[in-house]
Amino acid sequence: LLLAGATLAGLPLAAAAQGRPPAAAAAGEPAGPQLSKAFTKDLGKANELLQKQAYADVLPLLDKLDASSGKTPGDQFFIDYFRAQALAKQNRLAESVPYYEKGIASGQVPPERLVNEIGLIARIAGGIAPRDWAKAADYGGRYLALAGPDREMLELVTIAHYQAKQPDRCEQALKYGAEALAAAGTAQVKPAEGVLQILQRCADSKGDSAANLRYATELVRNYPKRD
Repeated sequence: LLLAGATLAGLPLAAAAQGRPPAAAAAGEPAGPQLSKAFTKDLGKANELLQKQAYADVLPLLDKLDASSGKTPGDQFFIDYFRAQALAKQNRLAESVPYYEKGIASGQVPPERLVNEIGLIARIAGGIAPRDWAKAADYGGRYLALAGPDREMLELVTIAHYQAKQPDRCEQALKYGAEALAAAGTAQVKPAEGVLQILQRCADSKGDSAANLRYATELVRNYPKRD
């Protein structure tokens, strides 16, 4: 999600520093996070370092900016956003999540990036140890609400709800798991073994013998055990 060239969120640096890009000014509304003139130069430098893949070098600069006073919400947004990218690019994925979350909570993530960042948090939370299953379920559900059916995300959310061990875990797992199976059928691929196992366990816990047998049959058909 690095920003291209000398732009921040698609805005020319000079225009962003004025707080109202030309197109937005013409419409009478600001568009996207707005920079203050005092931070434009250093944030531009941080952007250049990211473009050069100098990820370790950008963090001290961001530390300095973070400790500075007089930041606008837009300045803080880009400090956090650049930090998230620098950490993620160094494979420090779990460390990047709080900064992506701050950006989302600020309401300043451009709409074209919002769904991808929500999905990214879900995948990190559910895929990187120590896993945060509750967060994976939350952000995965939010991703699906915005993006629509996605087989891999449906599988992740099914597993996440079950592993999070909330009181309604089977209700949620059965709901998302059924959607995951339908998506697998549409894509003409095997349903995930872990999802089928969870569905069978939840059907058994609910006393639904017909569903239990159906999922057990699917497990045997798709994942036959060798003697």
